Amino acid sequence: MPHGRDFMETTKEHVLDTFFDNLSRSTSRLLLLDYDGTLAPFTPNRLAAFPAPGISAALEDILTAGRTRVVFVTGRDCEELAGLLGLKNPVEIWGCHGREYRGPDGRTKTIGVSPEAQESLREGFEAARAAIGTAERTEYKTGCATVHWRGLDPTERERISKAVLPVWQDMAGRHGFEIKDFDGGIELCVPGRTKGDAVNDLLAEYGDNTPTTAFLGDDLTDEDGFAALGSRGLPVLVRNEPRSTKAHTRIPMPEGVLEFLGRWRAIDSQ
Repeated sequence: MPHGRDFMETTKEHVLDTFFDNLSRSTSRLLLLDYDGTLAPFTPNRLAAFPAPGISAALEDILTAGRTRVVFVTGRDCEELAGLLGLKNPVEIWGCHGREYRGPDGRTKTIGVSPEAQESLREGFEAARAAIGTAERTEYKTGCATVHWRGLDPTERERISKAVLPVWQDMAGRHGFEIKDFDGGIELCVPGRTKGDAVNDLLAEYGDNTPTTAFLGDDLTDEDGFAALGSRGLPVLVRNEPRSTKAHTRIPMPEGVLEFLGRWRAIDSQ
């Protein structure tokens, strides 16, 4: 019997082989994908975070085959992600952690965020920008104001955190917002929606006929999606090093993701 790392690798391969065997016999397929850290390498310039080499081609082939419903479930807003993906086929996106939905027709709707809450978040965005002293590390989107510090040294991260948190804690208390950590920053958010809600909404469309589903994600925010999917599909943590997770298996980025998409593409082309 294999031990240690060999045992973990054997278990991972068994999980993946079983899933793809089921996928090959399924006529209803759903592929859910986070973006940053899952399909695209992290970069200090978040507007230059493009898919890793080979990812776009694999996705384009899956979309063109038309046998799988592909949905991107991301913290980015829908329009921004669609531009970064640059795919020829229409894409379906749940953005802003389940607070935005963009259909294949390109139309976007907002879920669970009132105009009043959105305006208060703008105040949070402006306050964070003023506290930090630059707009480069701040972002304003549906349901969230975000501060990014990926790529900065620990001293600078601590400076930003100490500058922003007191302001946001006051706003959270006054407006009922939440402050959430993610891999690379913090967010001031309207509560009530997560990636888990997006996953549940998607699966609810199928009733009792749940498709063969996988969800690939890397971030702490993807854990809500993993939990929502649970035993109804395969939650996959995309990460080179292990951490505590609700995912059923782990693959590295980018080689593991390329292999996963390649196996899916091969089944779709049969």
